[in-house]
Amino acid sequence: MTRLLLLVTLLLAGCASSGGSAVSYYLLTPDMSGNVVSRPDLRVGIGPVELPEYLSRPQVLVQVGSSRVLADKRHRWAGPLQKNFTDVLTSNIGYRLGSANVVIYPWESPRSVDRQVVLKVTRFIASDDGVHLEARWRLLDRKGTQRKSGTIALADAADIEDYDAIVTAMSRLTGRLADRVVQLL
Repeated sequence: MTRLLLLVTLLLAGCASSGGSAVSYYLLTPDMSGNVVSRPDLRVGIGPVELPEYLSRPQVLVQVGSSRVLADKRHRWAGPLQKNFTDVLTSNIGYRLGSANVVIYPWESPRSVDRQVVLKVTRFIASDDGVHLEARWRLLDRKGTQRKSGTIALADAADIEDYDAIVTAMSRLTGRLADRVVQLL
C-alpha cells in the first residue's frame, strides 16, 4: 500500500511539474490603428451582435480541413467571446469616430441613437489559410428603418498553431470590421 501511494504521489508530481497542462487565456484587444473620422455628434448603437453558436464555448477554436474544428482545452478565452467581441468592436468604432457616443445594445431609450448597426457574424475562426471574419450587417436609422444591408468578408494571415498570432489576427480583423462599419455610417 505504501508503494502504491508513493507511486501515485510521484505520478501526480510529474504531471503537475510537466507544464503540458497549463492553460493560456486570451482576449481580443482594441485596434487603434484605423483612420479617425471626426463625427463626435453622431450617436451610434452597436447591436444586437450575434456570433455563431459554435463560439459559445471557452476554448479558442481552430478549423482543420473543410469541416473539422479543434477545441484545445489549454487555449481559452478569458471571458465570454460574445461580450469581448462586442466591447472591442464598440471601442474600435468609437475611436474611429472620435466619439464617446457609441453604445452597446440595448440602450436606455429605444430610438436614442442616430444609427444602429446590427451584426450577425457567420464565421470567426482560424483555419489553415488564415483567420476569417464574415458577417451580415444591417444599418438602421433613428426610426428603426433599414437604410442599408450587406455582407463583409475579411481575412488575415496567422499560423494556426500559434494561438497568440490567431487572437492578434482576430483583433486586427475586428478593427477592420470597425473601419467598414464607420464607412457605412
